Amino acid sequence: MKSTEENQSDLKLTPEFASKGMRYFMKRLTDASMLARAVEENFQNQNDVEKAHVIAKVREGFDEALGLALRDSYALKHIVKSTKSSELFIHYFGDVLSSSQELPELLTQFEKDFAEPIDFDDDTSDSVYFRFAETVIILVKHLEKLCTTNPERFRTRARELPYWPMLVFRHKAANNHLFEKSADGQTPLAEAIELGKDCPINVSNRANYSLKTPINAFVWDLLEEIHRGRDWVKSVKSGEFQKDSSKQTDEELLIARAGMSQEEVTIYMIAYELPPLDKTTSSQWGDSVLMPLIRLLHPDLRNVSVFANLETGPNGKRYAPARKLILKALHNLAREPGAGWA
Repeated sequence: MKSTEENQSDLKLTPEFASKGMRYFMKRLTDASMLARAVEENFQNQNDVEKAHVIAKVREGFDEALGLALRDSYALKHIVKSTKSSELFIHYFGDVLSSSQELPELLTQFEKDFAEPIDFDDDTSDSVYFRFAETVIILVKHLEKLCTTNPERFRTRARELPYWPMLVFRHKAANNHLFEKSADGQTPLAEAIELGKDCPINVSNRANYSLKTPINAFVWDLLEEIHRGRDWVKSVKSGEFQKDSSKQTDEELLIARAGMSQEEVTIYMIAYELPPLDKTTSSQWGDSVLMPLIRLLHPDLRNVSVFANLETGPNGKRYAPARKLILKALHNLAREPGAGWA
């Protein structure tokens, strides 16, 4: 009897065979996608405990089968590298970018649900952490190269941030190119990409804060969220998005286009109308925008680590101590008067 490999080598890859195989593959892929969606919806919405247990077992079996099937998915990247199909390339490229953004969350899930003692061994180059670090280093090296040759491509994002991912060397002299002019007068990288130009917080040399401080990091995350929301409002106000009817309000358009809740829309609309954020307006921003957003995102402050040492009440809804902490941090992070973030 011939082995599987010998049988595969006997296959005649004719155009007809390839076409039939592709149709079969697409049909199975569609069926699998529909099944996955149905299982997920039933798994999430099932109230009956006994039926939920059955659904959970089905889901477990499906996930195992899907995991086995995906072991061969590495072949896709080789196909993409030689494809002439923009549809396939753009889809795969977008999927890889999205997947990379999920790495931190996936790493946390791995530690919580799947990691074994050997995975924490710092002596192996096959650990998840070694591969994670290696991936990030490769990406940062390429980012630095692109920033150096084409800084204009990255300014839109760099202007909004107080930091930028770069390779930092053990010896300080090798890091001078980030902020200091070189001997031949070449523009420092941070200046070339206009780092922090439109950042919500103070990025001057006089700034006296650290985003390593938990409350500062928490407030910065809120400001980034607000920045994205204000961008949506700006797009709607400028007429970038066409309304479905003359009766549709800006708020309704935001809900439809951005997937925001009515509460989020109200907060971001207020933020859009406020004067620039600086040390003289930080209290106004804190009370009008940040505190409403915190109440919306964190209805129980007992679940927020930065407020763990505060008296937030039996239900975590006593916001006064949190407000005091937020206003102090926001004032510390804010730009100097007259140099506010608009």
